[in-house]
Amino acid sequence: MKLWKKTRQVGESLLLLLGLLIIPFLPRRVVVFLAACSGAAAYRLCRGLRRIALANLEIAYGANIDVARREQIARDSFRTFALVALDLFWFSLFGKQRFQKYIEYDDSFLAVAQCPDSLVAVTAHIGNWEILGQSLAASGKHIVSVATPLKNPFADWLVNRARRAAGQIIQPREGALKQLLRELRNNALVALVADQNTPPTEGGIFVEFLGLPVPVTKAPAFLTLRSPSKLTTIGYSVPQQGGYYKAFATPICPLKAITIEEGTREISTGLEDIIRAHPGNWLWMYKRWKYIPEGANVDAYPFYART
Repeated sequence: MKLWKKTRQVGESLLLLLGLLIIPFLPRRVVVFLAACSGAAAYRLCRGLRRIALANLEIAYGANIDVARREQIARDSFRTFALVALDLFWFSLFGKQRFQKYIEYDDSFLAVAQCPDSLVAVTAHIGNWEILGQSLAASGKHIVSVATPLKNPFADWLVNRARRAAGQIIQPREGALKQLLRELRNNALVALVADQNTPPTEGGIFVEFLGLPVPVTKAPAFLTLRSPSKLTTIGYSVPQQGGYYKAFATPICPLKAITIEEGTREISTGLEDIIRAHPGNWLWMYKRWKYIPEGANVDAYPFYART
């Protein structure tokens, strides 16, 4: 098993290194074409991931959409993720020029870039979440993004090298709160991805999300309520035709909630609204309903869930 793990890590590292050496020099239309092809191939070949995506869509939408619509959303999700993976490397070269050409910034997102105060920005695995931080850093914004280290150390180094190319600071997730509070006192924008599983043993709480309770990190609400400005926003991007993106953000404002638990629910509801508005751009193949809270109806959860 250890030999297989090492062999897989070497293979992953070689593919990532090859991507870093080749992808940034490809024409934009070729990158978009490769993403469409690889996304379609992954949907057909990765049966396990396809099954997860379709099960998740059934939870979120039930009988409100038919099987054909669920399959189309899943295909779009695979294609979106393929483009995110390729763009992580493509935007690492000539980033500032490419951000200016291929990303349109809605006025709501420009307000985030121009905000003079410290700010907690939340996002999800929707559209291209990676370019949000990179493009803000390229514009001169002091941005600190939290990332969970990859299991493959070399792959983790390569990916974070691409993330840092525009000047973005990457803060490892483990033990990040104290450092993030310091950054917020220095008028930083702190960015967190808040749609990943965070069990109660790691500080998460269960909140309603797309139809069922899931374990959610309390970090965004904690940082917002403890930061000097107490401001928060949700940023996201939507892919456009031809490999372009459009970046949006919810209005910059304090959380309505008073407690961290209430704030966590408020943020999760905001993320849910965005995902429902752009379902084909969310990462449906992620095991979002992996954990079943005590006392919940086990049958309501997908096949991969566990107590």
